[in-house]
Amino acid sequence: MSKIAEVRTTKRKIPLHYNQRMGSGELSAYTENVFVRIETTDGLVGYGEAGPWAIFCAESPTSIVASIEEELAPLIVGMEPHQWRPMRLAIDRAFLGRDYAKSAIEMAIFDLIGKQFDLPLHDVLGGAVRDCIKLSYSVSDQTINTELEKIGSLVEKGYAIFKVKSGILPPEGDAERLLAIRRSFPEIEIRLDFNEQGSVQKLSKLLPAIREIGASVIEQPFPAGDVNSLVWFSHHFDGILMADESCRNQKDLVAIAQDHLFQALSLKIHKMGGISKTLDLYSAASTHGLKGYCGGTSDTGLATYAVIELCLCLPQLLEGCDLYFPLEILATEITEPLIKVHEGAIWPTNLSGIGVNIPDEWFYESDS
Repeated sequence: MSKIAEVRTTKRKIPLHYNQRMGSGELSAYTENVFVRIETTDGLVGYGEAGPWAIFCAESPTSIVASIEEELAPLIVGMEPHQWRPMRLAIDRAFLGRDYAKSAIEMAIFDLIGKQFDLPLHDVLGGAVRDCIKLSYSVSDQTINTELEKIGSLVEKGYAIFKVKSGILPPEGDAERLLAIRRSFPEIEIRLDFNEQGSVQKLSKLLPAIREIGASVIEQPFPAGDVNSLVWFSHHFDGILMADESCRNQKDLVAIAQDHLFQALSLKIHKMGGISKTLDLYSAASTHGLKGYCGGTSDTGLATYAVIELCLCLPQLLEGCDLYFPLEILATEITEPLIKVHEGAIWPTNLSGIGVNIPDEWFYESDS
């Protein structure tokens, strides 16, 4: 039986051609991601990825590499790839937290399982319940003319859902942006994301514009744990409230489920510690009536397709996904095959495992 023989990691700086500015901070110039390569005794190779962003994640690329090479890899070498549950228990017992490191190595394990049985990951996870995932784009330049130009170019590509990153500018500035977008693009769906940067004072001033544009979803309007502000806002907004920073694990989920204030949950596999943890959290959330949403971070096509493969299997899903990063933000896409986009949606490759590969030589040369 095939067993895990070797685990390698590498850090790569990948240039951006478009910066992002949002409530949680700014991402510019490049993203530095960690990639994992696991090889079995019979030559199968699985890949994983983590894209840590310092303002959103306590882990760094260097710490992720150290966690994997020094502590996690020795635990799984010699184990059979399909025994992912014992491997997951082993890496969880190794230390608390470090979710990005655990997510990256588990992603490579699931990629291996799919390749071992010649199945796409969505079949490994139980089977797809949808054909594709529609794209959303996060509007984050904070400058009206630039944002209108960008939205216009994406509408031509088939994008129909746009999430406006809000709370950085004064309410008057955000209102001006929202109204300009609605006037220019009456047909698109507009959502807002505050990344915890909202307050009752800000939102009360912004409410007229929110109502005028017909915002359908508002994500994380207040800091995690600010229940009183959420209660107030729920009396003034009839759309969907979505949790992001408020929910990273099962303990957080219990709290927000008891409050009955959120209707959706942003699913980010790195934030939640991996594919299996995200699936567990989604299953628990759905019993409380919360829908899932395909959240994204600063990933290449590798982790992007891992999220797509997972979300294809989830029946209670809010339409759209934040998986535009390798398509619109990275200066170059390094995965093969390229992401399959048609009419504003990402489609699976239907190849075995996650369905994409990265340059194998990365793992045999100096980090760059």
